[in-house]
Amino acid sequence: KAGGFAQYLCTTDELILLKPSSVSYEDAASIPAAGVNALQCLQKHGKLQSGQDVLINGASGGIGTLAVQIAKSLGANVTGVCSTTNVKMVKSLGADVVIDYKKEDFTRMEQMYDLVFDTVAKSSFSDCKRILKPKGRYVTTAFSPGLALKAKMVRGDKKLIPIIGNPTKDDLIVLLVDIVASE
Repeated sequence: KAGGFAQYLCTTDELILLKPSSVSYEDAASIPAAGVNALQCLQKHGKLQSGQDVLINGASGGIGTLAVQIAKSLGANVTGVCSTTNVKMVKSLGADVVIDYKKEDFTRMEQMYDLVFDTVAKSSFSDCKRILKPKGRYVTTAFSPGLALKAKMVRGDKKLIPIIGNPTKDDLIVLLVDIVASE
């Protein structure tokens, strides 16, 4: 069987790297799926730049926790969205602002963002359009053929970008170097 929950996995040798001894197996295991998705969604597809404002919906999940840290390392102003029980943890990862979705609806707030990265698909592009700055991007990991078609039909200066992450050796190296450097 294919997928991240398989006991065994077949891959090409280009995607195999030696695990640094200072990196735990748990941290190393998160890199190919969660880490690559976070990195590609923010940098490659979201085109996040230093000084820009990003909202990460699902900031306490596997992809979200890495996205908060990557966005901060890129110099972005990070707003994380999570539940009450995870507010402190998301703040400790580097989020500048944390919104408890049980208390506030981030799609109804006044703050505007250059990028909304939705890792949990709980809010639609339509919901998030009003908090996107002109030329803002809404990137989601909740890919479906219908969403891909909708992305092609979006008019105006705001963009809907559904993503399926495809790991590259360069992305894996960037993430491993960042993990080792942060220790």
